[in-house]
Order: sequence, then structure tokens, then C-alpha cells
Amino acid sequence: MELRTRRARTDDLDGVMSVLESALPPNLRGDATDYRIRIEKLGENFIVGELDGEVVGYVSSMIMPDRPTVDELEMLFDSEGVESAADFHQGGNYDGATKCFYLGVIAVKEGRRNNGYGTALLEETKRLARSKSFDRIHLITTKEKEPYFMKRGATAIDDSFTPYFGVPHRWYEMRV
Repeated sequence: MELRTRRARTDDLDGVMSVLESALPPNLRGDATDYRIRIEKLGENFIVGELDGEVVGYVSSMIMPDRPTVDELEMLFDSEGVESAADFHQGGNYDGATKCFYLGVIAVKEGRRNNGYGTALLEETKRLARSKSFDRIHLITTKEKEPYFMKRGATAIDDSFTPYFGVPHRWYEMRV
């Protein structure tokens, strides 16, 4: 069955939260209020994948300062931080920082993985980045998820792993 990708709507919130619960540990999830703000503010940068009307995966991305700090990334997990980051995404200034297209989260529901759905969501994100004149996407990932992204063209741009919510992550970039 082919995945249908589209811009998320606020009525997708329950489906997005269901994906989160099956895909991410509690300390990396955020809550429904944060995700409602993301869906509302990130617009076309919050994409869901659905099968027969069921949300089975999603990807969120945003325009951020180039290589944000761990503190800036961790602020995305409270409502005030989500609002601030979303405002920058919508065209605010970040003290003249270079902008990057940041892949925040890509997740597919347990039981729906290994069907190409994550790759379809990633390809849609690449298309979106190109449409906004970016030539690459930045992301951070864990050692465990590193092979997934490297297989799809990501290259490490850091030599070391940085703790992010207590879990080691490393920066990557991916050409679009």
C-alpha cells in the first residue's frame, strides 16, 4: 500500500501522538500541547504519512540557526520554546545567524516500519528543502539510528557525540 503524504492538520494530533508513543522514548516526545503548536506554526514543514486515513508516520522540520546548540534544541520540548523556534521558522531573525533546514523528527509507528514509509517522508522533506532553496538538511541522530541516515546519504559533520536529553547524538548533513 502506498503512503500518502500531506501537510498535517490539528485534527491529526491524536495520530501524531500515537506515532510518538510507539516510536520515541518519553524524554524525547514532548506533549500534545507542544505538538499542536508545531502543527499550527510549522505549516507545510509538518508532514504526516497516512494509510487509509490512519496517520502512520510524520516528519517535522524547520528553518533554524545553523547548527543550533543543545540548549536551543532542548527548548523545542516546552511550549514557550516551540513558540520561539516556530517564530524564527516563520521569518524571524536570530541575531544574523546563518539559517539551516533542520530535520527535527522523523518517526513511523511500530508495526508499520520497514515498508519505505520513513524514506517517503524523508524524500518529501528533501523536496520541501529544495523548494525553499536549501541544498542540504541538517539533523542530529543517535548512534543506533546512524545507519538509517547514512544509508540515505547523510554524512557526519561532527567527530563526537553530544548529550541531548541525556542520550548521545551527532550532527549530520544530507544533500537534497
